[in-house]
Amino acid sequence: MPETNASRKNCPICSQDLPLAEFGVCRARKDGRNLYCKGCIRKKVTNSRRALKEYRSARKRYVSQPVIEQTTAIAAVQEAAAGYPRLLSRLSPVERVREAIRKGARTQKEIAQETRLGKDEIGEALANLLLLGKEGFQTLIGHAVEMEEILRELIISRPELTILNEENYGPVTLFRAYPTGVDTFRVKQQERSDPAFVGQLRAYNDFNRRIFERVHHEALAGRGVAIGFTESYRHSDYGEPIVALKSYVLSPYVDENRMQSIITHVLEAHRAVEAEMAGSAKKGKTTSTGWDSP
Repeated sequence: MPETNASRKNCPICSQDLPLAEFGVCRARKDGRNLYCKGCIRKKVTNSRRALKEYRSARKRYVSQPVIEQTTAIAAVQEAAAGYPRLLSRLSPVERVREAIRKGARTQKEIAQETRLGKDEIGEALANLLLLGKEGFQTLIGHAVEMEEILRELIISRPELTILNEENYGPVTLFRAYPTGVDTFRVKQQERSDPAFVGQLRAYNDFNRRIFERVHHEALAGRGVAIGFTESYRHSDYGEPIVALKSYVLSPYVDENRMQSIITHVLEAHRAVEAEMAGSAKKGKTTSTGWDSP
């Protein structure tokens, strides 16, 4: 029996019409399947892992080089870790201070000139270096990056979520949530560059604020996880702020289950906010839901 249109689905990334079996299960969507095919999601995860591996390898070579070889090492980092041409500027305050001392900085003024950090940041960095030592600090940073990598893979697998700082690997992940059915691969470009999209951008900003408020409320009540929120991850080309949910690992005891818990609580809040918005629209409290798919 030939396949019908109902047994196939189009993936907006690869633009292929594929059997439904090629799409993962997603109970939040009407058709019960993910927006993107399994192959495209696997490719995204593979590329993310490869980029992180290259970054770690290049960075390890850099920090282990003597000072007199750092110019060559920096060039190697930039060549091996595509997408990270400003690696040094993305080092943590502790790493910057350590590198400044290695280069010969001895006074607070010299360290400040080399690192461009404030007095308080320099003091905290020196305290951490004294307390943990180089290897201890590197271990903590490595654990934090590893946990964020796990979180990013979980985010990539969800059609409602998307990473904003995907080219900046570290202990912080910025991400956004969108209503069910929104193409999260294309909407980011529209938000950044299309002035006609400003109304939708504001609606999605509010959607993320309400998700954060619910997650934060549960965390304060001792029933959830702590995540952050920024009112201006960046501005669009037409001057509108773009908000973001934020995850940052601070504890060495955070594990993979904790990362999964973040996704679980964000999705619970996502469903609650969507239901709340739908209920308000039915009651006539709003003139527009703002959830039209781009």
